[in-house]
Amino acid sequence: RAVFGPSGAPKEALSLKNLTSGALARGGFQLSTYAWNFAPYMAYLKDQINRHIFPPRAFDLGLIEGKTQVRFRIYRDGRLEGPQLLGFEGSEMLKNTSVKSVELSAPFRALPGDFPDDYLEVTGYFAFLIMRGPQP
Repeated sequence: RAVFGPSGAPKEALSLKNLTSGALARGGFQLSTYAWNFAPYMAYLKDQINRHIFPPRAFDLGLIEGKTQVRFRIYRDGRLEGPQLLGFEGSEMLKNTSVKSVELSAPFRALPGDFPDDYLEVTGYFAFLIMRGPQP
């Protein structure tokens, strides 16, 4: 499965306007602003996208790995713009899986009334990793 990163609070404080930083280094979503009650929408967003991730059989068999970084916008009415591919390494099939999962998840739930901007910009880092045992 895609790894969305560890649960819990971030290790470093984030500014409310988060326009210049990139996605988390080990997987997850990063939002353009944190100046709203984002936790419920973030939980919904992760669940919505995760329900639309369908990795190829080669990943299930442990034959391919990949990491993909994408950026997309969600407008107040839930309309999607993007996703824009920012980078990837590994299998092209898993790159396509990541991008397609965002596209298939749209339209999204409308942004809440307390959202401060015209759109939410999300940077997502999808990591499809094969868990291996200890190396000798």
